[in-house]
Amino acid sequence: QLLDTLLCLHDINKETGALDEMQFCSDFVSKHVNIEQDYAIWRSQQGGKRVFCFCNYPFIFHLDTKVYIVKRSMQERMEEALRTSFLELAFGMHMPSPAESTTALLPLKGPRGWQCPLCTSINPLEGITCQRCSYSRDKGIIGAYQGDRRTFVPHPKRLIFKVRRELLVQDALDCLASCTARDLQKPLYVVFDNEEGVDEGGVVKEFFQILVDAVFAPQYGMFSYDEETRLHWIHPASNDPSYEPDFFLIGALVGLAVYNGVLVDIRFPQVFYKKLLGGKAELEDLSTAMPRIADSLQSLLEYDGEVAVEDVFCLNFEVTVPILGSTQQVELVEGGKEKMVTKENRREYVQLYANYLLNASIDLPFTAFHRGFDVVAGGKAIHLLTPKELEAYICGQPKFDMRVLERSTRYSDYTATSQTVVWFWEAVHSMTFEV
Repeated sequence: QLLDTLLCLHDINKETGALDEMQFCSDFVSKHVNIEQDYAIWRSQQGGKRVFCFCNYPFIFHLDTKVYIVKRSMQERMEEALRTSFLELAFGMHMPSPAESTTALLPLKGPRGWQCPLCTSINPLEGITCQRCSYSRDKGIIGAYQGDRRTFVPHPKRLIFKVRRELLVQDALDCLASCTARDLQKPLYVVFDNEEGVDEGGVVKEFFQILVDAVFAPQYGMFSYDEETRLHWIHPASNDPSYEPDFFLIGALVGLAVYNGVLVDIRFPQVFYKKLLGGKAELEDLSTAMPRIADSLQSLLEYDGEVAVEDVFCLNFEVTVPILGSTQQVELVEGGKEKMVTKENRREYVQLYANYLLNASIDLPFTAFHRGFDVVAGGKAIHLLTPKELEAYICGQPKFDMRVLERSTRYSDYTATSQTVVWFWEAVHSMTFEV
């Protein structure tokens, strides 16, 4: 009953944000509960039948405990994939599995265009000169697909990608598209063409670092990057069925990195991770994703001047969307072009505007990305995490708490009160995270 009461309070706190999530964590539970046993009970729960276990109340666990559970679940999936592969290889047994686990993911159609760094217009892949400002580029990793198409190298114990550095995006996504869901459960091993070396983890990390930088670059026109927030977002021009295969594979790529314990250096607003966990983005989430737009909408809601809202703001129920170097007007409601925003309907307008930006305008590509991510890294355990914790799990901590680092530091030949140590921490705490 106590935990159920805490659960109610925690749900209320998610709405109000009055307390930090850490206030609900229990050191006693994290340290003294048999996590392996509790996880096994929780995992075995079927349907609506609920058996008591602490995993039903994940907010009481510290992040490291939740991460342990998530990694444990992925390790079990990896062991199961290796066991199945061994039995099929050794005894010629076909292990029954869902159809989707033995079918190749998707054929890749490739990126749609490249973005000019000068005028930001989108140009056809086959061209090397910007159609608007005549800027010239070299065909490289973002160029049209060349040469042979790669597939992963079959292996009973590993998922082997053999790729060319100069065509890394093409080769990596081709390999990924040719995999089955079962293949993706094996540990990843990367080989670069014409390069000697044994992949002990460093090559995989380099592979993901280069690949993620390339895929999320603006040249592809699939993701936008906000210089102010330093965050990525799905470009609304990608909200088209033809982009779904690409976003599915990119989601699978990010999931593959997570599954193999590699942090990926991409930053999305926290609302993106909320959506990955099945939540719906709401007006309150807009401030973290698009703070300038959120501030403008808040100004509209708070306006209390004598002049009418429609005369001051001159808005109708439309939103301007950037599409391939130009703009397009999208109605938020039927007849929105003729419907002016007034004092009476401004809250409706703000709600519709926020919903369009965070949900409707990216529905197709995000859904595809989500499906791809879940194919590799999804599952019950990952839903123990909060959006903030999922971000830390995928990308690492965006900021380090130097106070925590100071408290956990141990000294040799010095003490915490030594003058040199005191000066050192004073200098560290005076610094900012800005580069």
